[in-house]
Amino acid sequence: MGGGDGGDDSVVHFVFVHGASHGAWCWYKLTTLLAAAGFKATSVDLTGAGINLTDSNTVDVTLACKLLRPAPLRALSGADKLAPNPEAEKVPRVYIKTAKDNLFDPLRQDRVVEKWPPSQLYILEESDHSAFFSVPTTLFAYLVRAVSFLQL
Repeated sequence: MGGGDGGDDSVVHFVFVHGASHGAWCWYKLTTLLAAAGFKATSVDLTGAGINLTDSNTVDVTLACKLLRPAPLRALSGADKLAPNPEAEKVPRVYIKTAKDNLFDPLRQDRVVEKWPPSQLYILEESDHSAFFSVPTTLFAYLVRAVSFLQL
């Protein structure tokens, strides 16, 4: 959120990144609603998605082969046992739950919220995993409400 591009810093800027098998196009309803309401909204195509025709099997591979390192699995397995971080708690967080999600089960979403409660929680009761398609106007309303709350 916010400027940094030399433009008006008072205009909230939403940046949307698509998930697997999608592209920037999937956000078109939401970016249109946000722009009409006076916000700045940008959606991006990841390499090999959307209008970018690069074969994703050929891609961030050469670089990965050179830079990837083994993950500290033992350290990550205890991540939920870390001591609270007061600095992290200063960052306001918003979680929008998709109640009819068949990909990221609502019970798993509940566990995420329980482990690290957000500043605000919204529930899209009629949304599947792709809220930008199933309930774009409700998602828009929740994003605007969240931004208004965060700017207080």
